[in-house]
Amino acid sequence: MIRILCIFPLLGLMSQSLLSAEPKTDNASLQIMSIPVECSIQLPSRSKDWIKKTTEMQTIKDLPAGTYEVLCKSAGRTLRETVTLKAGQTQVVNFNFLVRDLSEVPAVSPAQEALVQLTQAKLYHVENRMADAWTAIQQAKTLYSDDPEILDVYSEINTQRNQQINTLWISLQQARRDKNRAQMLASLSQIYKLSPNHPGARQVSQEEGVTFNTVGMMMLRVKAGRFAMGAQQSVEAIDKLGGRNSSHHARETPLHSVRFSRDFLMSAHPVTRGQFRAFIESTGYITDAQRGKLTFGVTDRGLGRKRDMTWDKLDFEQQDDHPVVCVTWNDALAFCQWLSKQDSRVYLLPTEAQWEYAAKAGTTSLFWWGDDFDRKNLPANISDQSLVQWRADNFPRKQRKARWDDSFAFTSPVGHYPANPWGFYDMLGNVSEWCRDWQASYVAQQLTDPQGPAQGKNRVVRGGSWNAYPAFCRSSYRGSMRPDRASTAIGFRVVSEIK
Repeated sequence: MIRILCIFPLLGLMSQSLLSAEPKTDNASLQIMSIPVECSIQLPSRSKDWIKKTTEMQTIKDLPAGTYEVLCKSAGRTLRETVTLKAGQTQVVNFNFLVRDLSEVPAVSPAQEALVQLTQAKLYHVENRMADAWTAIQQAKTLYSDDPEILDVYSEINTQRNQQINTLWISLQQARRDKNRAQMLASLSQIYKLSPNHPGARQVSQEEGVTFNTVGMMMLRVKAGRFAMGAQQSVEAIDKLGGRNSSHHARETPLHSVRFSRDFLMSAHPVTRGQFRAFIESTGYITDAQRGKLTFGVTDRGLGRKRDMTWDKLDFEQQDDHPVVCVTWNDALAFCQWLSKQDSRVYLLPTEAQWEYAAKAGTTSLFWWGDDFDRKNLPANISDQSLVQWRADNFPRKQRKARWDDSFAFTSPVGHYPANPWGFYDMLGNVSEWCRDWQASYVAQQLTDPQGPAQGKNRVVRGGSWNAYPAFCRSSYRGSMRPDRASTAIGFRVVSEIK
């Protein structure tokens, strides 16, 4: 039997037959979740009665510590789990009736793999991850086309997929009429995931300078032009965001003019964990962190030196749509070299000037959205109360409360927050990003297509992260780090030449 756990929010409605109003501190609690939500529950050692479960979370309180068998019944099937409860603690049990029993299917057969994909498709469907559901059910149908349930689920998902595509296409067309590039690109990206060969979307991509590469990255065309690089505000204006920033301001000045003589492409999002995994699986590449190089991870007061931490083994959880972290500049360069071969075009890390040009997106303010940081409606993933609370729960050191909360203690899915006016996501916040240049002081002169110095000690890092305060997430803020070191707050995105 394959079991897949699914965590739901706490709702706290409980069965009164097995609950006491005031749980005893030396007793335990049992929380039961299920897919589907409605089922019947029994604890044979406590009662032979079946409890009707109608909410996502059912809590049974005031149970003596010990081992219990828990039965869950739905649609004629009964699943059972054995749990050990400890005094003063709460144990969670998950039952999943969407999983089919594969015990009678021959091992390592296409039929078995098809049923695994069917189960995955159902789960994605429940979570409204339509693109993933469509991919999984297509694989199931290819492997086992005669199964009636697979055909039924395929038909249902395909119908809803087409409905979503039509809705997104209408949204895309309206966004173009309104000249809302960010919304247009968001709709275009979602259509591509559901239907890569959609004729209308392909036409729009050509007209709008958007391409999708072999690993599914959306690459946006950045037009040649000129901008003012560096801080355009006074130290006093930056200090209003918190802290003293004179040293940061000094690194961001003098303000100077930069011109780009030709267009280039830049990825709309940072490279994701899933995209980096494809690189690792394709090449067998071993990252610097896996070779024992120094990494920086979460500590009680910020980021500190840590060992035995890699891109796929962090001190917090990530999904494949989160930006990859704990990669060095060297690792990012290796990814670019692999992607160049996969896509038959040259991919590089952006120069610092390219990065800031795209981050400002024609603006002159502290952030692309303005000079203020709306604490009630955060437009980026930065250091917040959820991170403070995580540290308070995991370290003895007393933590100072944050004045805002974006609900993500660590990384968030790429594209979760609004794009800037040119359609780039997560330029400020979520993860800082490696740039191609060696770090060096600015000079007061006009530059064309600057590449940075020929040598140095540290590589440039830009953009701020989930661990950074607002002052460190400004469009002009500059950071740096040695190219052989990795951090759980640093990722990267890529650029490509226009052929």
